[in-house]
Parts: sequence; C-alpha cells; structure tokens
Amino acid sequence: MNRVELADILEVVYALAQQMGHTPSDLEVIRREKAIHRGGFAKRLFLIETIRHVVE
Repeated sequence: MNRVELADILEVVYALAQQMGHTPSDLEVIRREKAIHRGGFAKRLFLIETIRHVVE
C-alpha cells in the first residue's frame, strides 16, 4: 500500500465522519485519547479476542 492509497482511505473515513456530523479534528482527538489510554498500533499488535468471565 502506498501513500496515495492511504490518502484514499482517509477520504472515505472523513466522508463517513462528515455524514455522522464529525470533523477530521474530532476523530483525531478521539484517536489520541485512545492511543494514550489503550495504546496505539505502532508495534502492529492488536487484540483478537477477549473472554468475559461472569461471576454469579
């Protein structure tokens, strides 16, 4: 994937956000907050599955 293709993906994301009443800046604020609290994808690691244990 090259920069042009990545820019195309951003265009799609920004268009979806606009349809929902959000701006690119809104998304960036949320992205930064999530990166601070949950970590980002710099190491290319991501969560595949979680297991929830319910105590009754």
